[in-house]
Amino acid sequence: MIVVKKSFILLVCIIISMILSQAILAKCTEDATFPLRKVFLTVDCINMNDFISNIEEKKVIIVDARNNTEYKIIRIKEAINIPIDDKRHFIEQVKLLRQRDSRPMVFYCNGKTCNISYKAAKLSMEAGIRNVLVFDGGIFEYSQTSPTNTLLLDKPISTSNRPISTPEFTQHLLDVKEFNDEIMKHIDSEKSFTILDVRAQINQQGLSIYSCIPNNKHIALNKTEKLKRYLKKIAENNDTLFVYDWSGRQLRWIQYYIDEEGVNNYYFLHGGAATKINHDLRAQGLPEMNWLTNKK
Repeated sequence: MIVVKKSFILLVCIIISMILSQAILAKCTEDATFPLRKVFLTVDCINMNDFISNIEEKKVIIVDARNNTEYKIIRIKEAINIPIDDKRHFIEQVKLLRQRDSRPMVFYCNGKTCNISYKAAKLSMEAGIRNVLVFDGGIFEYSQTSPTNTLLLDKPISTSNRPISTPEFTQHLLDVKEFNDEIMKHIDSEKSFTILDVRAQINQQGLSIYSCIPNNKHIALNKTEKLKRYLKKIAENNDTLFVYDWSGRQLRWIQYYIDEEGVNNYYFLHGGAATKINHDLRAQGLPEMNWLTNKK
């Protein structure tokens, strides 16, 4: 009789636990401000208010599925970083995490048009992991609502430690012609400058898109300490810095390091190396390689 009672109590506890877990899960309702929801129809979502309350009550596991560079720059304080760059490693790590912790697993990335969190949830579900969902508002929307629980360069967001605004970013952004012209002005006036390529090794492959111009330097964005040392040297010499990545998507991240190290004069190439390559092809009367601009 006692064994039966214990079994009954255990069953009730399991059912209650399942109900509480499912209570925070909801299918992503269609919303024009979340354009990717209609693409990832099988993924469950959590809204801002529920996400915050569940973090406060420690009812969820938070997984940042972005790359390690983005995670280091800005993240939710309690988040674990499991990048989806390497799918096999990602699935292995998520399975290990699930073995240690049965709470709902919430994935996030940068924002409403970022598909990384959706992909992470979908991969996890396909690997047989249950109770997963996305906070598709992303880190920047979360940081505006819960700044003290958001770490920016390892410190909580405050009036003296805040994310770079869009105007602060775009004022350094030049299109290909403007970027080229500005480099030529520095050459003609003999001003000291450096062209910094922060593409990943797989995209760079030892080739600079400005190989005919001196003062080229390649440091992949994920080489954080090496990059920061180099930027500090640029700041000390008061050189002008011209920066490009592959597609323009990583420039916001390096700006945090540029500002932190005190570089005053710098420009970003809008659209990155891919846009520059297509610009040069057009100039030669050759067809563009549009697949380039879709490559990370």
